[in-house]
Amino acid sequence: MPAKRHWTPHEDRRIAAARMLCRSWDAIGADLAASRSAVIERARLLAIPPMPRRGGVAPDEAGREPLPAGHPRAWAVLTAGTLLAAHPFSRDTFTPDRFTPAPCDTEA
Repeated sequence: MPAKRHWTPHEDRRIAAARMLCRSWDAIGADLAASRSAVIERARLLAIPPMPRRGGVAPDEAGREPLPAGHPRAWAVLTAGTLLAAHPFSRDTFTPDRFTPAPCDTEA
């Protein structure tokens, strides 16, 4: 088992500064000759907040109502990269009159 690493205040400041610059855990670990997991654990102990996620809700859409099922924007997001991406949403695909479940085998 490897010896326990003793972190210096200088290394702690380097971790915090590197995260503020959006450096990856791998890059920080390489700079400090430490493993990625060791750097992540040290940042957790120092209460260094995680980097903000990219994307998220656009400010102009934060208060909007939800889109209805099948809305072109919602459908495009849900089907991107799938076989359904080239097909428009169809409301009558699974209507109760067209969907008949398989009979249950009640005798055991």
